[in-house]
Amino acid sequence: RDRDRDRANVGATWYLYSMLPPARSRETCAENMAVTGQSEVDKQSEVHEADRLQTCQRVPRTLVNEPRRVLREIFGYADFRAGQRDAVDALMAGRDAVVLLPTGAGKSVCYQVPAVAKARAQGGTTVVVSPLIALMHDQVAALRGQGVRAAALNSHQDELAQREVVGAFLRGELELLYVSPERATLDSFKRLLARVRIALIAIDEAHCVSQWGH
Repeated sequence: RDRDRDRANVGATWYLYSMLPPARSRETCAENMAVTGQSEVDKQSEVHEADRLQTCQRVPRTLVNEPRRVLREIFGYADFRAGQRDAVDALMAGRDAVVLLPTGAGKSVCYQVPAVAKARAQGGTTVVVSPLIALMHDQVAALRGQGVRAAALNSHQDELAQREVVGAFLRGELELLYVSPERATLDSFKRLLARVRIALIAIDEAHCVSQWGH
């Protein structure tokens, strides 16, 4: 009974991630498609393999290996954890992604790695909407310590600090810009977005968004 329950849970988890097909090289995708019959999860995922291969073809060859390079050089990890690669590849292919992972499983990496990879390819700035200002500041500080050009924009800053961040944003100097939900909804901020090339928009800690949480 426990084994059947575990199988069901694994299947449900895989189904969630299969909505975020990885965009690896064609050779890697073909290799993945050839592995069948090893588990129930493999059988359930067969219907999604065509979407996986299609996603592979949408990622420029020059960017196929860039996320792993960023992960190694910036964050110091040799490879992605379970679930991370699927989300990263989906974003690199221009797809939307909803990432549901346990605490400590590395959800932030799922948008931070694509953000840096796209910025390196002149793809623009990633805007991160975060409802927790303290966490926002911690993440910006950690990213800066790793050499990533990140900044935050929120009501806790004085006018001079806000002007400096806005200036860097408009000049295209930022790889990631963290903003509060209140800031993101302002008409003045929407006008800023229209003047800057945006690579991605991420909603971090989405469970804290009141409208969804209630």
